[in-house]
Amino acid sequence: MNPEGMDGNRRRVLHILAGLQSGVLGGVAMLVWLMATSPLRQQPWWAFPNLMASGIFGEAVFRLGFGAASCSGIALLLFMAGLLGSIFALVVPESVSSFRFVLLAFVTGLAWYYATASLAVNRWAPLAPLYTPKPLLYAAHLIYGCSLALERLHFRKIANKWGQ
Repeated sequence: MNPEGMDGNRRRVLHILAGLQSGVLGGVAMLVWLMATSPLRQQPWWAFPNLMASGIFGEAVFRLGFGAASCSGIALLLFMAGLLGSIFALVVPESVSSFRFVLLAFVTGLAWYYATASLAVNRWAPLAPLYTPKPLLYAAHLIYGCSLALERLHFRKIANKWGQ
């Protein structure tokens, strides 16, 4: 079915699914980037997922290897990335030009960085900024923005397959 011929509710649901897909893929790309750059900081590859879980496990994450804390941190990041991707896809109207859509995707990625750096990290993981340099986090959130920019592509694929 042609995506333009769908009713509004179906289009919104498919945009939410496409945003979820873009967000989770962006979260995976962020994790890969941050895990791959861990040796540059003389840290094990599981250090960032453990830091993400420090709000749950406390300071013990610094002594733990790869395990429950790492899996919890990965799950938390992927949940947040998917949720933000779904919200992004739902909020940004289809009438926005492609250039503005991509720009909004990058701005959303960076806004997520600033929101987590100023609000969430101070409450749940106050030691995380000490162990991950800002330039690497900026790059990770720009990578996430690149993934959000692919939401329209994911929407078209989903709509062509499931929009009937």
